Amino acid sequence: MASTVIRRGAGETSSGPDTATIHRIGAGAESGEVHAAYHLGVLHWERDDHEAALGWWTRAAGAGHPDAVFRLCEVHLNVRGDLAECLRWASVALELKGVQPGRLEALAAGMRRIAEQLCDPEGAFEPDPAAAAEACFVAAKAYRRLTAHDGAYRPAWEDSARRLAVLAESSGSSRARALAARVKADAR
Repeated sequence: MASTVIRRGAGETSSGPDTATIHRIGAGAESGEVHAAYHLGVLHWERDDHEAALGWWTRAAGAGHPDAVFRLCEVHLNVRGDLAECLRWASVALELKGVQPGRLEALAAGMRRIAEQLCDPEGAFEPDPAAAAEACFVAAKAYRRLTAHDGAYRPAWEDSARRLAVLAESSGSSRARALAARVKADAR
């Protein structure tokens, strides 16, 4: 699949990156270089070949590239409207080492906003307490991770944990209750 993407890109002419750039980065990406895979995704995105970009970012994210993970989270939510995939990649982001605190804070705040929107009967989305609980879980885990380095995040973490507990009960979802129990266990 990857070589097909590179050949197709090489035959195109556009105002985007030149053929040599695609080949050079593509060769590195195919050999397993995670940064090359990420950057090849960026090049494909800029050429409006979104499927190829997603493929390369998925490959890089699977190898632990934080920028790829966050791009996938953003694209699945804001471009594709796929909240489940966004939440999946957001959960992966929580497991990565070395993620900058600002990125974790933005992730947590974004997930809290999503949870609120999914609970608002007057909002743009159909209310979905189970999905809201998933988003709240990601927010709580991100704030918990931030709290380990800066106690100023503790109120946001506690608030997210409380919201998650309420959402877990109102959703009736066994998964949401399990997520709430995991966050509660972190508090000990």
